[in-house]
Amino acid sequence: MNDRSHREGRAGRRVWRWRVACVAAAGAAAVLVAGCAGSGATAERDDPSSAPAPSFGATQRAAYLESFDEVWRIVRDQHYDENLNGVDWAAAREDLRPRVEAADSADEARGAMSALLGRLGESHFAIIPAEAYRTLDNATDEPEASPETREANGASDDRASSDRASGDGASREESSRERAATSGPRPVGWHGVQVRERDGAFVVTRLEPGSPAEAKGLRTGDVVERIGQSELAPLLEASRRAAESGPSRAETVAAIFAEGRLDGRAGDVRHLTVRGEDGATRELKFELTDEAGRELQMMQLPPMATRFATRDLGGGVAYLTFTAFLDPTRIMPKYTQALETLIDTHADDGALVIDLRGNLGGLMPMVSGMSGWLVDESASFGELRIRGTTLRPRANPQWETFRGPVAVLIDEVSISSAEIMAAGLQDIGRARLFGTRTAGLALPSQFVRLPSGDGLQFVFADYVRSNGVRLESEGVRPDEEIRDRPSSGDPDPVLSAAMAWIQAERARAQGAR
Repeated sequence: MNDRSHREGRAGRRVWRWRVACVAAAGAAAVLVAGCAGSGATAERDDPSSAPAPSFGATQRAAYLESFDEVWRIVRDQHYDENLNGVDWAAAREDLRPRVEAADSADEARGAMSALLGRLGESHFAIIPAEAYRTLDNATDEPEASPETREANGASDDRASSDRASGDGASREESSRERAATSGPRPVGWHGVQVRERDGAFVVTRLEPGSPAEAKGLRTGDVVERIGQSELAPLLEASRRAAESGPSRAETVAAIFAEGRLDGRAGDVRHLTVRGEDGATRELKFELTDEAGRELQMMQLPPMATRFATRDLGGGVAYLTFTAFLDPTRIMPKYTQALETLIDTHADDGALVIDLRGNLGGLMPMVSGMSGWLVDESASFGELRIRGTTLRPRANPQWETFRGPVAVLIDEVSISSAEIMAAGLQDIGRARLFGTRTAGLALPSQFVRLPSGDGLQFVFADYVRSNGVRLESEGVRPDEEIRDRPSSGDPDPVLSAAMAWIQAERARAQGAR
């Protein structure tokens, strides 16, 4: 087993939890845009701390050879570009299939398939190990790992989520009975923290009201220096290396890596070393709670949890946020109720803030359904270019619509369907965008299971905005870029900028009456 095949063989083991955290499901009849799964090239990060996987037998090797051939065929037949971005696909097969034939472990075979997909240089291609489809109860019951190992793991599939208590300035709580519907004995844990790279440091840019981390003294603007025994600073360089070999930008990878160290199951304890705006260092400890969104498995996707929360910001301004465009039977009624309440209570005098920061994407039909509450007439949301045809998704008006100002908050971990919703509303002039540039990971994809038991995420379409700009790699640029670090005086500069615009819009509308 040569060094190259061993390194690539470890690839699937190192990155599958990052991918599982970022991907979404698709049905046969649904158009999907999934989250931030990277290309196979992303997997080629060295991880000297990983031990080789055990050998496997002839039966397993045969299953992986069959899987390799199926991956090769699916991409050849279903990729939106029949020329496969100029890649010599036959030569790629001849080059990489022998690695599966010589593989001594499932990880090595997966590494060869990941390398095959990596030749395309696009997002939303991934090999998802069969382990990702199993209960992940013990995912965080292991000793604190080194930065290199945690770099490899990235974000877990247990992305924190919550529906908090109702009332002015607080989120509405989802019942504990609903939260109990998880894939294992311990529910997905909730910490309520978003961490982003700002000026070369990992900064807390957002805290959910009443979250475990906030309750123990974490504040927006704090610099997170250490989680457990691991320094976070090395992740900045690791993120840059990962971005060089894949489609994701370094700031997106950095955020996912950092938050991945916080994610876990309810009952897990996190120890943080943080530096406040006064320069003083302090130690914090908090326990992840079970106040997370319902965990479910859709189609061929490993289990994920999705949360939805609303807040009343006062003065007729409603705020809503959700972690992914998934679980439509639960999320869409909550969104509908929030819009109906806003319309009934404030009509056109109200305002809406949709916070898509950290939203990992999902089902594109949910984008159309949600946006339909904000338009008076059918509006184009770009084009999905599939081999041999073009689909033109639209936002069609619901039975009643909200006509007041709409602000959308975005950042470098707003991915896929979150990017499409933000771009669509921006292109038709229905919303103003605040924050930072989105991830630019927006290729529609699907999932299938392979003979080996692993999953394959593959791209079948390209997405082009209604203004003619391709969304992949470019992302969505906000109307007002806000990179200011939060502080005690302004704990959320992005939200503050959105509120200032809303007030200006109201003043302008009143002056025109």
